[in-house]
Amino acid sequence: MAWDETKGFVAGFLVGASAGWAARELLSVVSPIAKPLVKQGMKTAILGYERSREVMATCVETLSDVMAEVQHELQTERASAAAPSEDTASGYTAQHTAAQARSDAPEVV
Repeated sequence: MAWDETKGFVAGFLVGASAGWAARELLSVVSPIAKPLVKQGMKTAILGYERSREVMATCVETLSDVMAEVQHELQTERASAAAPSEDTASGYTAQHTAAQARSDAPEVV
């Protein structure tokens, strides 16, 4: 049994050493080609990130402006609903004013 374990260890060692040697040789061949590709990919990723930040900043600014407009409109509507108009404060309504205007008009026969 010990011989089987030793054979397995030697075989594993040889496979690992061969893979390490092949990777080193392959890396020295591929490195001049891969490095510029990796750098270009990183540049593209950074530019994309910066552009997305600009777009998001524009979106946030636009939404902030719209929110401020809506809040202003709501405050204006609430203020006009809470404050009585001059007609309703003096007891007149729009219907009353229109009826009086009809009664003041000369009668056409």
